[in-house]
Amino acid sequence: LNDQVIERIPSSVGRMKALRELHIRNNLLQEMPVEIGELENLEMMDLKANEIERLPATLGKLKRLRYLNLSFNLKLYAYREYRILTESTSLKTLDVSFTEPLTSELLEEIRKALPGTTVIYAETRR
Repeated sequence: LNDQVIERIPSSVGRMKALRELHIRNNLLQEMPVEIGELENLEMMDLKANEIERLPATLGKLKRLRYLNLSFNLKLYAYREYRILTESTSLKTLDVSFTEPLTSELLEEIRKALPGTTVIYAETRR
């Protein structure tokens, strides 16, 4: 579903129980439906380059999620949202590059809260 100018994901996505990968990069998504948390077999989700501002709390229910790319969601403040992901015990890679700017202290707090997860963060120089 990459590069499709998608503005919203229907709540029926939660019925796709066997889904293992979800690629929705370079669209116009502003939010994800709460039903995303019902995708019990989801291992990889690529939401790069959308317009997401908040993550649904149900994202933490994705116990098999290993890779989450949230980079280039310029309105997303990763520090506000990372606590949702502390329940995703399988998460190995989280990319929050080019989201709302983080200080090195806040980035370190995120990394400590997600042990075993590689947190990728890059920002533009101002």
